[in-house]
Amino acid sequence: MKASVSIAGIGTSEPVRCVVADDHPAILEVVCAFLDAEAGIDVAGRAADGRTALRLIADTRPHVALLDIRMPDVGGIEIARRLAAASSPTRVVLYTAEPAPEQLLAALDAGVRGLILKGSPLVTLARALRAVAAGGTYTDTALAGALARPLASAS
Repeated sequence: MKASVSIAGIGTSEPVRCVVADDHPAILEVVCAFLDAEAGIDVAGRAADGRTALRLIADTRPHVALLDIRMPDVGGIEIARRLAAASSPTRVVLYTAEPAPEQLLAALDAGVRGLILKGSPLVTLARALRAVAAGGTYTDTALAGALARPLASAS
């Protein structure tokens, strides 16, 4: 039996339901296999493009969507914008290789609650999903400097 986590806004403990979307088949396969085996996380669906991800999110109503920043049809930032505009309860964690600082700021403006690099250990990814599902935020420590640079130059 999988462990559970207290999900923000619903007051009960249950496994974190997650949709995973990435256009790289190997990444999608490995991440989903890891998360399926991880206690307290259930993969509710997987997608190789943004349009399919949006459909899966609407159909499965996951707590968290783990999205690649760039995908065919619709990217992760645009999906986050659409979910925020629709007042969706699904929280977004972006999963990316090397984002530009402008992309990170756009992601935060779009309502993204988590940012994690694909080079991070998978256990860190699971920690990020749990934190965001519980109502928190998560920023990969390697991205903190990239976020601080544009803010410092704006002052």
